Amino acid sequence: GLVEAEIRKFRATKQHNCIEEAQRWLRAAESLNPDSVGVRLAGGLLKETTSQYEKALEDYRRVQDLEPRNIDALLRIASVYDKLDMPDKAVEAYRKAIEMDPAYYEPYEDLGEFYYYRGQYPEAAEQFQKTIDRAPGMFDAYTNLAAALDDLGRDNEAERALLRSLQLRQTARALNSLGVIRAIQKRDTEAVRYYERAVAINPGSYVYLLNLGDSDRRVGRLRDAKIAYRKAMDLALAELKENPRRGYVRAFVAYFAARLGDTKRAEDEISQAVQLSPADNEVIRRAVLTYEALSQRDRAIQAISGAAAEVLRELDRQPDLADFRQDLRFQYLVTKAAKGG
Repeated sequence: GLVEAEIRKFRATKQHNCIEEAQRWLRAAESLNPDSVGVRLAGGLLKETTSQYEKALEDYRRVQDLEPRNIDALLRIASVYDKLDMPDKAVEAYRKAIEMDPAYYEPYEDLGEFYYYRGQYPEAAEQFQKTIDRAPGMFDAYTNLAAALDDLGRDNEAERALLRSLQLRQTARALNSLGVIRAIQKRDTEAVRYYERAVAINPGSYVYLLNLGDSDRRVGRLRDAKIAYRKAMDLALAELKENPRRGYVRAFVAYFAARLGDTKRAEDEISQAVQLSPADNEVIRRAVLTYEALSQRDRAIQAISGAAAEVLRELDRQPDLADFRQDLRFQYLVTKAAKGG
């Protein structure tokens, strides 16, 4: 519907007027039939996008009352539980959606993303493969699988999945992911070319701009790196304004602040991000990278004190953490996690 379209546009562009338009379309729909399934789903999505998670749950549960077998409602309930850091309830909702229609690809895809952002890469890869099995023409599913394989250190398999994705469609996500692989391989000049192509397709992604800035910085293009970080910061702040309870976004703001020389803001933002989303893999990763950029090694070590083995393995491959990896405390945590301790 029109509400969902405006929210998708907001997520792509971070333009505040998209939220205002979504609110206007929702009011119009509510004036006609306020308790229909479509209106309740749209209202819940708008509330979820603006951090009104508890109110979003009310809308989604009402959809369940109206249509007990509505899979979209279950998937959105799972998404809200994830944002509220209630992982057990999120997984339960995802599993119910899968049981409702085992042949439908989307619950597997969403569950895979849930596992991925919590650093459970083997589980994520399994769900993404199940997505591909049910929808082999979905280019994004191959990109998702590649991300999980890459974080598991299976670079060759990840690259094959990305090339398959690009055969189906040239996307910014796949190009960005190929850039990540090249950066891990210490081939930043090649990585920059992939990132530039990704940004050309989607200039509204602060993640792509972050990666471009990082590779520019590592090859000595410091002015270009600052420009990329500043653009990325503006985009992340726009998203944070609409959704202030998302630790994921706040963690990126912290990292950009660190790279742009604003130590106080970086410290404040990353502290809040960890409080909001303590189990989010990307938040943990950004915390380590932010504290390392600020030369605060003790805090970087503290950020991974309870991290899963998969997260530690991924950090062990980060191009900017070569010195961090030599720290005996990090090596101890890696060894301990590998032994299941």
